Amino acid sequence: MSRDDRARRSVTRRQLLRVVGGSTLTALAACQYPAGRGPTPAEPGPRPGGGGGGPAASWVAHLYADTGAAVSRGGRSVAYGHGMPLWLGDVVETDAANFALIEYTNGDGVYLKPETRVRLGSIFVFFGEIFNRIVSGSGFRAESDVVEAGVEETEFLVHVDRVTHVTTVTVSRGVVRCTARAGTWTALSLKPNQRLIVPRQVTVQPRPLVLNQTEIRATSRWAEEVGGRIKTPPRQLQQSPQSQQPKVLQEPQQPAPRALPATPIK
Repeated sequence: MSRDDRARRSVTRRQLLRVVGGSTLTALAACQYPAGRGPTPAEPGPRPGGGGGGPAASWVAHLYADTGAAVSRGGRSVAYGHGMPLWLGDVVETDAANFALIEYTNGDGVYLKPETRVRLGSIFVFFGEIFNRIVSGSGFRAESDVVEAGVEETEFLVHVDRVTHVTTVTVSRGVVRCTARAGTWTALSLKPNQRLIVPRQVTVQPRPLVLNQTEIRATSRWAEEVGGRIKTPPRQLQQSPQSQQPKVLQEPQQPAPRALPATPIK
């Protein structure tokens, strides 16, 4: 073998090692940090425009429920834990006895009524009712299969009928931009004290309804009550101090002996 042939073979071998070595390091990194779960996750919370892609770690939130909720991830059930983290694409469903709160670390909160199912990303409501308290100003979107509601710094309610899929959006603070998912009507902005009701098969431009303050307060009263207690773990709910006092068992009192009448001696 000539000197030139040996030199060319040596260069080829170094190039092959460089390619194989790089592929091996990439594969090891992928095994150690699966997609979306790297060593330094992005800041949790909704993204501008409602997300819809990217690493799951950038969508971390925490889930609180009265006694539990059904959580599925990638089609598999995940055991509930109070304050458990949630990832992009997780589906959360409450039963007839449980309220729940999905709380993002940026301060945004989504409250779920009983018998409600949602998916994290933009919050997609399959059915049920949610109340959204958005304080971050970073952009947020709640959706049904009929309406998209995009918001910033607002409080609003979304209700989706489980049977008819009629979607109702009610705004108590801020402005909510509502858009038809099918493009069948012109987008519009809901202001405070307004409500929009959109059937699944809408053929005309929906018009907002104006509510009074009593009706508006009724939309968020349940969320206020839930927010005051939902983050306390059930096992830490203490009884009253009186009920914690150890009970002292007392011996039953015996009736005093009754003196027998004296018998005269004969």
